[in-house]
Amino acid sequence: MIARRPTFGRCGERDGPIGGVLAAAKHQRITGGLRVVLARWLLCMCGAVAVMLGAGCISKPVQIRVLRADTGSPIEGAEIRQHGARFLRFLPKRNAKPSVTGADGVASLILDARGTSLAVLCQGFVPVQVSIVPEPRGCAEPSKPTALEVTVPKDLCVPFESLADRARLDVQLLPLRASTLRVCVRDENGEAMAGAAVIVECSLFLPADGMEAAWGLPAAQRLTAGTDGCVHVQCFHPLRAYAYARMAGYSPERTRIDREPDGGTATLQMRRLQWKKSALRVVDAKTDAPIAAAEVQFGKELDGVPRDPNGWVVACDSQGITPPVDLPNVDQLVLTVSAKGYRTARCVVQWASIRAGRTPELALERQ
Repeated sequence: MIARRPTFGRCGERDGPIGGVLAAAKHQRITGGLRVVLARWLLCMCGAVAVMLGAGCISKPVQIRVLRADTGSPIEGAEIRQHGARFLRFLPKRNAKPSVTGADGVASLILDARGTSLAVLCQGFVPVQVSIVPEPRGCAEPSKPTALEVTVPKDLCVPFESLADRARLDVQLLPLRASTLRVCVRDENGEAMAGAAVIVECSLFLPADGMEAAWGLPAAQRLTAGTDGCVHVQCFHPLRAYAYARMAGYSPERTRIDREPDGGTATLQMRRLQWKKSALRVVDAKTDAPIAAAEVQFGKELDGVPRDPNGWVVACDSQGITPPVDLPNVDQLVLTVSAKGYRTARCVVQWASIRAGRTPELALERQ
């Protein structure tokens, strides 16, 4: 069962002469209050604009020089992508055009906002994000825009006001260090799972398959276990790395492997799945109305890893109902549900609660 939000009705107005007078008075109070609120809002906006324009430039031409952290030599071909600073936002926008460093390791760009993040990416190096931040409020002596050469500190934050036009920021990238280890796939009885697919991925947040190079990350490794159920893979430190094991009819498994010592062994244990067949119903979270043509899928992670061989994609009919699908008893049965005009949702279904003759409902909220 899905908990529904309570709906609230609108309160009615009084009828008759007294109600009309009260309504008019209420209208006058509301409109007067709105005028005050709008006037205050305009004053705040004007003040904010004045502060932005008066405190200094809101855009500055700068140079970014990218250097190796171990030798100090310049790195050619590094990409600098600029995007607005957001909480927990590392990766740049998908369609943003990057600036690329030349043989001297330098790229020129314009910082066009007070809150800006620069993602510095290069194959073979650890990606770095540099935050260009405004001065903290209440500083007794704000930094003056006189700094011409700045080495980005360890906290990767640079005050915007401290930068002069055409200032140069030195960013150091740490080279990746490779190690080799063995990944083995076993079943519940410890027997080798020959033919199991093993995938090693260094990022959990790629928007699509095969985009590692575009984000400055090592390519995903896709291998097939031999008769001993094992493969040899590489880890690139200090990036986190995860190994995935996939096989039709068995539970998908994942484990972190970058903490294993060089030459060590990581083991993934798969179990044979059980299935229940059931249709699914997709409804509007507010009205309970069925959503026609909604799409439901299982087995596709949101991190660029290919779909689980046990996965599927189905569409709803005009009643918001899917064809019967196989629902496995994985550790967490997560279904991705999407429809035009609605927010995509990842819904967890309790496998033990699925009963014959009962159609599980998945609710979507409007955008």
